[in-house]
Amino acid sequence: NLIRNGTGAAKKIHVIQPLLPDLTDSIITAPSLVAVGQPLTVVHRATNSGTGVTYPANWSDDLWLSADFIPATAGDIPLSGKNHVGVLQPGQFYNDTATVTIPVNVAPGNYVLISRVNSTHNLFESNNNNNLAFKYVTIYSPAPSDLIVENIMKPDSVFLGYPLDTARWVIKNIS
Repeated sequence: NLIRNGTGAAKKIHVIQPLLPDLTDSIITAPSLVAVGQPLTVVHRATNSGTGVTYPANWSDDLWLSADFIPATAGDIPLSGKNHVGVLQPGQFYNDTATVTIPVNVAPGNYVLISRVNSTHNLFESNNNNNLAFKYVTIYSPAPSDLIVENIMKPDSVFLGYPLDTARWVIKNIS
């Protein structure tokens, strides 16, 4: 209504929707068995399956440990979050690696790893319903360890101010 021609009549404005990207996620590698307190490495692949270039050229990816297939619900544990900056052309992809530690207070059991690309919906996509990837993982609590020093080898004498590099010891787990 604000744009007028020379006679004062409203001008027509043609709005054309650009070609849109469509990010999809897949988990390339992840272990199926992980101990609490231990590192977990997940490699996921984000692919632009759409017909347009990614715009704006930044978005967030995250990784969750969940009891169901829905990220960010009650009881879910966020494991990783990263911001991706850069243009992704149609058909292009990137692999990203996240190494995280499973918290020691996680109850042993079966869980779902959920990788989510464009988690904040910052990127305009043709389809936001295919941004998740899943992988089953079993979390277990390892047996406690009981470490003892089994043997100490030390020199009979040392000189003040010189390095002590001949001391050795052997540690054994007796659990």
